Amino acid sequence: MEHIMKSIDFSLELPVEDVSQEELKTNFKEWVTCKLYHDGKMTSKEASEYLNIDDRRIFEDLLGKYGFSILRDTKENIDRILKASF
Repeated sequence: MEHIMKSIDFSLELPVEDVSQEELKTNFKEWVTCKLYHDGKMTSKEASEYLNIDDRRIFEDLLGKYGFSILRDTKENIDRILKASF
């Protein structure tokens, strides 16, 4: 299943001054991707590719950084991964 890219623009007022906009953008993109994985809307492979991560372990570490478990993959996602591997 191919994912369609969707662009959403919005602004937030945050109580931080010493964090760059680029750093916030990166962190938000990572968190949203981890959340989509957690909710079963992306496989770990799709999420890793979207974030340009070559090593699955790095993505798994990123999940932990944002409080998500690597064990949350659904049966359907596991089946998709296995099917894509062969």
